Amino acid sequence: MLTKSHLTMTNTAYFCSTGARLAPLHPSPVVIYQAASQLVKVSTKSIEKALNGSNAPIMQAIQTLPWLNNAPWFNGNMSNINFHPLITQFCNLAHQSYPGSQAPSLTINPSNVIYMVEQLRFFIQTMHYGDSLEKWMAIFNLSKQALNETFRAIEKNVSGFELQDFCINYDASQNGSLQMEDLKTLISNEIKLLLNQDGPDKCLAILLKKEPCLNQRINLRYIVVLQKDFIDESIGFTDFGFFKILKNTVESNSCYTITYDTGLLNGFLANNRFSKKNPNYRERIKGLKTYLIGTDMLYRVDGLQPTFEVIYSKFD
Repeated sequence: MLTKSHLTMTNTAYFCSTGARLAPLHPSPVVIYQAASQLVKVSTKSIEKALNGSNAPIMQAIQTLPWLNNAPWFNGNMSNINFHPLITQFCNLAHQSYPGSQAPSLTINPSNVIYMVEQLRFFIQTMHYGDSLEKWMAIFNLSKQALNETFRAIEKNVSGFELQDFCINYDASQNGSLQMEDLKTLISNEIKLLLNQDGPDKCLAILLKKEPCLNQRINLRYIVVLQKDFIDESIGFTDFGFFKILKNTVESNSCYTITYDTGLLNGFLANNRFSKKNPNYRERIKGLKTYLIGTDMLYRVDGLQPTFEVIYSKFD
């Protein structure tokens, strides 16, 4: 079970990484997961009491239903998203009970809610759900392990680091196409080559994150981890000339543009410098890992496959 603090950070990561803050008010995958997890545990009597106004937490979970149609990943504004099996079934049942619902005008039907929860409770006891959950978590744990090993190696060898990232935004319909896979491989190889040439900057790792976005778009975000042992070291790259080469390679071999993103992971980070001497270091690392891999616990863009990948680690 995900902890409350982890879910809170995952919720923030969802709104930052996807740009869903610009969408109409809607329940996030975190809220849906929490609502589904709560509803499958309560009795029909408790649901009836909640609908009569005597159990606010359960009623709050039920009230996610009318707002689902506002969710960009539910109404088609954000596509190519695959969810934790519990979220998937909750949304499927909600769609059957409230097809095309609009939040302002919808009246919650107690019979529909009770039937839906009974169906959800039945589903999580099936072999299909157990198998789906096992496969979902197995891939997640492998990716999480790769991330943890990378950061353990970094922490063992340096006192601090900084993040810099580059991004390609593309149509979600092209995700997984031969063209995009070839471009992804080209960029990964080129960025490793350029950043590992003898130079003043010390590249510790290169990470890749796929981010579903509004308007059926996806971000391919390359995150470079630079060694910065002291707080007064210069920010960013000493020589930015490599980016001109990278940009020319990308844009001469595709119809896409790669940009240098100064948004601190879409506003998720207060700053991009991490120092082991900072008393908040562990908490900040926990938040960073939530952005990189924690969201994969609830949603992904390539079926079971993770949205996060370690492209390069200096200490491998």
